[in-house]
Amino acid sequence: MDPDFYENPEEFWPERFVEHEYGLKKGVDADYWRNTYGFGAGRRICIGLHFAEQELFTMSELTAWAFVH
Repeated sequence: MDPDFYENPEEFWPERFVEHEYGLKKGVDADYWRNTYGFGAGRRICIGLHFAEQELFTMSELTAWAFVH
């Protein structure tokens, strides 16, 4: 809902996601954009964020594999 990131944030406009993965307006630096804050943000961000996300993905794969076999 931040107007610095979204053009007309109060308006229902799903087409904004066609131009950008997160629906951000042009000129916003998406390199630092995250869609969840479960691992903190800013100076207090978890240093194991990428490792934890990789492990979640790996455990999901192993769980799916166990149900298939």
